[in-house]
Amino acid sequence: MYAVRRLINSNTALPVGSAPNFSRGIIDDIPGLSDLAVRCKIPLHVDCCLGSFLVAFLEKADFESLLFDFRCSRVTSISCDTHKYGFAPRGSSTVLYRSTILRSYQYFVLPDWSGGVYASISIAGSSPGALIAGCWASMINVGEDGYTASCKEIIGTTREIIQSIHEQTEPEVLGNPLISVVAFTSLTYSHIPLAPLLHLLCRHNRRVLSAIECSRY
Repeated sequence: MYAVRRLINSNTALPVGSAPNFSRGIIDDIPGLSDLAVRCKIPLHVDCCLGSFLVAFLEKADFESLLFDFRCSRVTSISCDTHKYGFAPRGSSTVLYRSTILRSYQYFVLPDWSGGVYASISIAGSSPGALIAGCWASMINVGEDGYTASCKEIIGTTREIIQSIHEQTEPEVLGNPLISVVAFTSLTYSHIPLAPLLHLLCRHNRRVLSAIECSRY
């Protein structure tokens, strides 16, 4: 957290924490970032696009969880992809705000456009109604019980993968992944090109295994 504090200055708009990050599946110290944001009097955004409908149901599914949401006093916005583990059509996503005042800054209005007043909920413009309807229908259909069940199944599989890796001499799991992404490395076999092997494993076991560039960072 000290390293993050050193990077904050008068030009800092806001820090961003991940829940989890994409490459290693690690949830950042959101409560710590929240306390730091309080001291620096700046907002805090949480990127929960990948975790979304998993991390939010960890407690209900009886798994270990970490605070990441508006229960942290300085979290002002959270991004969440409904098209991932929300099982909604691809292209749908959400941004949650702590207050309607913060949300109002997202709106885009161009009063002197040649076609008249142009207003949209974001600079990107309007969203397709079919995607919005599909997202709503998917969430209603799955429901809270459905998301809890999918969390139990997906995270349960993740735990099995982690346990299987721990039972081996090599490789080594990076950090303490709580969601659906597990990163592992091996110092012993670092000279072996693993990318082709990962590709074969992916095709054979129907798993998504990706090579991480510059893993030492």
